[in-house]
Amino acid sequence: MPWLSDKAGRKWVDFGLLCVLCGGSFLFKSAQGFWLIAVYSLLTFCYSGQAAVLPSFVTDLFGKAHSGVNYGFAALGMTVGSVGFPLLAQAIGAKHIIAITAAALGAVCVVFIKNPQK
Repeated sequence: MPWLSDKAGRKWVDFGLLCVLCGGSFLFKSAQGFWLIAVYSLLTFCYSGQAAVLPSFVTDLFGKAHSGVNYGFAALGMTVGSVGFPLLAQAIGAKHIIAITAAALGAVCVVFIKNPQK
């Protein structure tokens, strides 16, 4: 994903990953047998891809001057989401709906991000 983001632009690679995460989360809800493993692998690939692209994306958005702090806040946001969304899903009993909604909202947010260099 980092290589592709260098070629196609980080914004659109991140958007694509979030769209696949949204669709994959929807498929995961009903996947069984081999398909459960296949969809889980796809979700894992997309989460890892996002983690690999995020530092460059944040640096493109905010510049190099404070890239460590900026990426630290982005990583903190991902961590809060990784802990918070499962807790919320468990509390309201809608784990797949929360995952689908989070990915969809993330994709919408990425569309509105202005001025990444790629």
